[in-house]
Amino acid sequence: MREHGENRIRPDEEWHRVQIIEWWFERLAALPLVERERLIDRVIEADEAMQPLLDAYLHDEYAHTALVFGADIAEYRSIYDDWRREILARLTGRTDLGPLVPLTGEPVRQEAVA
Repeated sequence: MREHGENRIRPDEEWHRVQIIEWWFERLAALPLVERERLIDRVIEADEAMQPLLDAYLHDEYAHTALVFGADIAEYRSIYDDWRREILARLTGRTDLGPLVPLTGEPVRQEAVA
């Protein structure tokens, strides 16, 4: 699985992601404090609104990973929620994000593809 993950993100994709992150930090640095805080609030609100929409997809992705690689990631909900909190904290500079919308406990069963 690790090899798959390492090989899944190509150098051009990595470069693109790094450019986006650099753009984000430059944009934040250029804004006055009040505007910066408002933008961060909007980004966190948008991320929170997306979680219920991504929920079934994320459960399905973990089920697919378990099926394809035989990986039993029993605590994937906690892993995802912690990862998301860490990314938001690093990108916003906020260490105390308060409660975030977690992945639900509703797993999606992966259907066999013929």
